[in-house]
Amino acid sequence: MVDSLNVRVSRRHRLHKKCMELARVFGIGYILDEKGPKGQLAQAAPDEGIPTIDPELGGCHGWDQNSIQKGITGVENVLKYYGFIDGEPEIPEKQIVVRHFHEIRNNRGGFIKFRAKLYDLLEYRQPVADICDVFGKSIEIIIAPKKGVLWSKNLYPMVPSGSRIGSIGFDLSYI
Repeated sequence: MVDSLNVRVSRRHRLHKKCMELARVFGIGYILDEKGPKGQLAQAAPDEGIPTIDPELGGCHGWDQNSIQKGITGVENVLKYYGFIDGEPEIPEKQIVVRHFHEIRNNRGGFIKFRAKLYDLLEYRQPVADICDVFGKSIEIIIAPKKGVLWSKNLYPMVPSGSRIGSIGFDLSYI
């Protein structure tokens, strides 16, 4: 899973621009700009006039030192940018914004050997991974179903057929 930020209000929402600015300032570098489900804090708080973002750090397998540091730096960036503490925020010059995802699935079961890394920009039909047999021989080449950024990938070395092995974020822009 990519360490990323979610802006979960519609692009027509009155606070969308403020939520996007908050995401940019947090500074992780990867932003999902897609309306979220009702009841989600990052969607409900802007309805009450509070710009809100939803950081996704460490994925569903727990935090690691790198994702924790990104969270600390992000909070410090926000505090510095809005004048709550002294200092200059560390904001990347260019950050990727995606508006949609497309799942990447395999047809054959086996061991995954990724050719692409998280955050790689992928061309349509670019090889992303191989599914290999127990001897390491490729039995299926997984190709990018769309042009985009490799947003997530399976962390386990083995997969059954028909598994979601990752996702591509598409409809890209940069801020």
